[in-house]
Amino acid sequence: KDAGPYISSGIVVSNDSEYGVNFSYHRAQVLGKDKLVLRILQRHLDAYIQRGLKEFAICISSPVQVLVSAAISVEAGISEADIADALEETPLQRLDGHLVPPSDIVITAELTGELHDEGPFLDLTETFDIIRKQRVAQVKRIYVRKDPMYHALLPGGLEHKVLMGMPREPTIYREVAKVCDVKDVLVTPGGCSWLHGAVSIRKKHPDDGHKAIEAAFKGHKSMKHVFVVDDDINIHDPNDIEWAMATRFQADKNMVMKREKGSSLDPSSDMDTQMTCKVGFDLTIPEGGKKEFRRPFLPMKLNLDDYVPHK
Repeated sequence: KDAGPYISSGIVVSNDSEYGVNFSYHRAQVLGKDKLVLRILQRHLDAYIQRGLKEFAICISSPVQVLVSAAISVEAGISEADIADALEETPLQRLDGHLVPPSDIVITAELTGELHDEGPFLDLTETFDIIRKQRVAQVKRIYVRKDPMYHALLPGGLEHKVLMGMPREPTIYREVAKVCDVKDVLVTPGGCSWLHGAVSIRKKHPDDGHKAIEAAFKGHKSMKHVFVVDDDINIHDPNDIEWAMATRFQADKNMVMKREKGSSLDPSSDMDTQMTCKVGFDLTIPEGGKKEFRRPFLPMKLNLDDYVPHK
């Protein structure tokens, strides 16, 4: 059902005189032997284009630190090239006028000013994205190393989910840490590693749960649902989160609901405006009440070696 052949793991490397080098992922549908149409959201590459950028490079089969850094969303002016270099030394080289990281394949291209249908394409949610008018680029040159490897990212697969979701965890952590004592953050696999998050906090004030919800949405604006729990809940175990919801949550008191712009990847949102209903669930221990909300530990320490025979 894909609209045609795609470059699914290409990292677009662009340069701006003020903001510097930018790495970002953009899928590219092949229209012909020298034409591509790229999915470009209203983020840094789009801003560079608005500022006059026409030429860029597409890098395929780059080192892992480049793959990770290109997936991180940072403020304009903070270069993903510097992030990659901080993870592991990553010297850039000049190729056809472009500064690029080490890569097995580098394609230089120029925007034509045309728009063309892009999609459908299987995306992170394992559902097909819609058809949109997107920018067309003409391939100028293709550089290939000796004995190259072509890195093809499987859409909706584990690698795709890790690259999308994992870099959002520190941005959520950073925002939640501004308002309360945060222990851990997870962008959950069941939420497509994009739309759902879980946050564990050390609750010290009655409104910490609600504060954490608002901060988490600020830290990842595409997130649709977030679950905030106490530090005794293992956010890496969905059964533990469900237990907290079953025993500590009342929907009329502990839920934050708002209509905001969400993610274009959410097939249930308004595809034209990206408006969606975001919900935060405060699953932390409520103040007061007559019940004990924490599970007791075993009253004794067991050593399995005392009970399980060894050969």
